[in-house]
Amino acid sequence: MELTITIVILGIIGTLTGVILVYVVQNYYYIPSKLTTDSISSDIARIVIEGDDKAKGLRYAKQIPLWGLPTGIYLGFYNSDNDYVQFIVYDGKLYRKINTGDWEVIPYYLSDEYGFMGDIITIKILWFEFEFEKFFWYYGSDGKHLYLPVAHPQDIEYIEIRGNVKQGSGEFSNWEGESEIISGVSINQD
Repeated sequence: MELTITIVILGIIGTLTGVILVYVVQNYYYIPSKLTTDSISSDIARIVIEGDDKAKGLRYAKQIPLWGLPTGIYLGFYNSDNDYVQFIVYDGKLYRKINTGDWEVIPYYLSDEYGFMGDIITIKILWFEFEFEKFFWYYGSDGKHLYLPVAHPQDIEYIEIRGNVKQGSGEFSNWEGESEIISGVSINQD
């Protein structure tokens, strides 16, 4: 009788220890990748909105010219330093170009292990479905969403950015991280 109770208690303790150990090991590998994706998404939002030592971001936009062609994945604008700054989402990365310089990945340390993309929007026309990526969301002074491409960029009053950073598939079961970006800024154009 005592032997049976001892075996049952040891079985329960062993099962609980195994479950807790698996959880601890998963978090040991998952938490660093989650922190990395959080850091990347934070840096993307900061560089796009505030800027960095190379150029000021959207918060300092003074003009979005017609050739800036505001679309869901591309935006060009002049900032308060008169730099023409362009952003484009392409091939799982966010790129920036300042004036006539080269396109650069932001943040600079983004490796191929991590991917970046905007929201995926599905549009149904008749029986066809079209999917496209959208990182920049534009709003007018009345708070209504502006349709793409924005025909009159001077009407843009607010820009929202939405996207996510993933390591691989971003699945916890694969010990990969995923982090979402949602932020916005009011635009005061000249």
